[in-house]
Amino acid sequence: MIELKNISLTYNENTPFEKEALRDINITIEKGEFIGLIGHTGSGKSTLLQLLNGLELPTTGDVLVDGMNTGKKEDLKEIRKRVGFVFQYPEYQLFEETVEKDISYAPENYGLKGEELDNRVREAMNLAGLDYEKYAKRSPFELSGGEKRRVALAGVLAARPQYLILDEPTAGLDPKGRQDLLRELVNIREREGIAVLLVSHSMNDISHVAERILVLKEGNLVSDDSVKNTFANDELLKNASLSLPEITGFMKMLKDSGKDVRTDIFTMEEAVGEIKRCLEI
Repeated sequence: MIELKNISLTYNENTPFEKEALRDINITIEKGEFIGLIGHTGSGKSTLLQLLNGLELPTTGDVLVDGMNTGKKEDLKEIRKRVGFVFQYPEYQLFEETVEKDISYAPENYGLKGEELDNRVREAMNLAGLDYEKYAKRSPFELSGGEKRRVALAGVLAARPQYLILDEPTAGLDPKGRQDLLRELVNIREREGIAVLLVSHSMNDISHVAERILVLKEGNLVSDDSVKNTFANDELLKNASLSLPEITGFMKMLKDSGKDVRTDIFTMEEAVGEIKRCLEI
């Protein structure tokens, strides 16, 4: 598991520009979980993500990945193999002349070569929903935005991480691209049993895929609860300047207008079924 124990992080400590980014955070991430991380801009989400594989170090507290401490240099290489990080707009990190070479970069640097490296690339492409024969020899810069995201994701998966961290992976994608990428993330989690931590400003995305939601506000962890409980807590969302998923908001409007419908609904399919049930009563 990943454990954040009494984590605080202050930038520019003991200077006039001192800023406390995170305050006394305690979180446990188990393998196999799908977790959403939400919060208003400036709440500390990106800072928290960067703690998880040692890109940032806490001012106080410990970040443990399967018992290894990000504060120990001798542990960092193994931690970064286990904690895969997909940055926001990851297509800007593509740099090789072919998709195959780009995806092979990380495992090659970890010492893989020959047939073993080739198999790892094929495996990663399959997990990311990319057909090897179709994409391997193509330039990543000729692909669509969604396809580039998949290449970047495959590059991270090629290291076989146990934890997959994604910072706004659907930002800027069209609706189909968003849906396809989210579906692929769910499939990866189910097939590989890895933990996924997803940051998004889209409550729709979070509600569709996450099972548990962490809410940050001004550097504080103000909630760690199920999707259902999180979006049922109007006061929490209001105080954290967050909105409901669109479908949930619509169902609450129906409820407020006198219709006997459930409001713990997050997908169009569930909403249609619940409205039909209400009409049949």
